[in-house]
Amino acid sequence: MDTSLLFGAWSNLDKEIEKVSNQLVFTYQGFYRCSFGFTYIAMNKMGEQQFFIEIPKFEYPQSKFEEYENVSFSFVENSKLEKEKVYLKISLVNNVGTNEVFRSFCVSCILMIAKETRYNDVYDDLLIVLDRYSTFLSKKKKHQLSKIEKQGLFGELVFLKGLLKANGEKAIECWSGPDRNRHDFVLQNNTGIEIKTIESETRKIISISNENQLSSVSREKLFLTLFVLEENSAGSTFISVAQEIMNDTIHSIDYKKIFEQKLMLYGVKIDDYESKFKFQIFSTNYYAVNELFPIITKDELDEHIYNVQYRIELADVPQLEGDLYEFLG
Repeated sequence: MDTSLLFGAWSNLDKEIEKVSNQLVFTYQGFYRCSFGFTYIAMNKMGEQQFFIEIPKFEYPQSKFEEYENVSFSFVENSKLEKEKVYLKISLVNNVGTNEVFRSFCVSCILMIAKETRYNDVYDDLLIVLDRYSTFLSKKKKHQLSKIEKQGLFGELVFLKGLLKANGEKAIECWSGPDRNRHDFVLQNNTGIEIKTIESETRKIISISNENQLSSVSREKLFLTLFVLEENSAGSTFISVAQEIMNDTIHSIDYKKIFEQKLMLYGVKIDDYESKFKFQIFSTNYYAVNELFPIITKDELDEHIYNVQYRIELADVPQLEGDLYEFLG
């Protein structure tokens, strides 16, 4: 799915709003046709925004939505849309938040629900996206990334910056870590790249979360990039790397929006987040995850064993020579 087209729909709506004289009247725009039905977005000159999902009302625990006080959910019929259709209308309460957050939230919803065919799965997916955006849509205590999470995000952003310079700004869509994909990056040729960071050069030991994380099944190729870091006041925070990408590497407005949307999935709004941890890269190591690379695969395990966490010592594992970006072509 071309995410830029979803943000483009909002841009088209902005242009249509300029033609409207009544500030309270909503203008509607088709958003995306999902497998289960249509979705629409709407806005007026007051800046109020709405998101409509064509889905029948049925028994679903309403309490699961009530914790998100800054967002309202209601089932409506709307004569401006298809007649005799019921829609789940999602909107910000008292216009809390910003246009950018709500638009990114709507885009993230589409990316999750587009291929669903069962309505119950659509609701489950919406709750997942709401949880990812809880930092912005709930009045609960704001979630702060841990140091380890910030370190990992720093590594992903450093790699992304190099990938954008090598392959152009469209490569932003290859960053799949925020979407909780199996691998942090998946290129258009279905090559996967997993990013790891450690703070010790003495022993290159990485932690693997499960037997699928380094699986190359369904991938043309799989590579591992290891950044050996040290915490240093002269280094950079993950936010400063993100700002460099935003200001110096990505020039298209649509791709900037995609980048912001992906950061929001981590609970990070680039212009409203502080991080005190600064890192410097001590060394960069590239590995091909192939038959010679030491991993545990699903095929090796009894069918009753899963979610196997383990560690890999990389000291004696052969590295790729040269720059991985050049190798990726």
